[in-house]
Amino acid sequence: MKNTLTFLLLCISIISCGQQHNSNQAMPSKECVHLNDEGVKYLMKPSYYGKAVVDTAITFLLQATHCDTNYLMAYNNLAIAYDHKRDYKTELSVYGKLLFLTSNSPVFLVRQAIIYEKINDINAAKKTYALAEAAYKQKLSAVPNDVVAIKGLIYLKALTVSKDSAIKELNIQEKIHPDLSAELREQLYFYENFDRKSLTNHATLERN
Repeated sequence: MKNTLTFLLLCISIISCGQQHNSNQAMPSKECVHLNDEGVKYLMKPSYYGKAVVDTAITFLLQATHCDTNYLMAYNNLAIAYDHKRDYKTELSVYGKLLFLTSNSPVFLVRQAIIYEKINDINAAKKTYALAEAAYKQKLSAVPNDVVAIKGLIYLKALTVSKDSAIKELNIQEKIHPDLSAELREQLYFYENFDRKSLTNHATLERN
């Protein structure tokens, strides 16, 4: 449960109450931002696991995406809402839109792969993890100190190999990037307590 809550906090850290948006896109209108914010308010309620609360959040977030069909943060929040509802089929369709809007961002590729695991489509999960890894490595070849890409690769180690491999990679990256050491070290507790099954429904990435 602790690991699930940590993952939720990681997700919440990249969602918005309105002001965040894709820098390559126009800022959503105030009306669209308001609809997104209302949806987020329901997601942040202590009782968000209740069906009625989640459905209300989804209603607002759907309105936000209809208000602005390029509203990245609203789609992101919508995917999280469907995840709470365990409507994984619909969540995958939202990730399809997110990947289109972000030109296959590895962040969303990883989250899509996790959903593939939840529905037991292991082959699709493996292929998607591989795409995410390639995307992160491409980012690092262009910007070696891209901390988001570094963290993404460490997270992939935990998902595709083991938490011990993730910790080993974290230590390696700290030595390569001493200027990022403090920021990377903050993630150590997460990986020491990493519970893959709570995120994917599988203790390990199955081998076929």
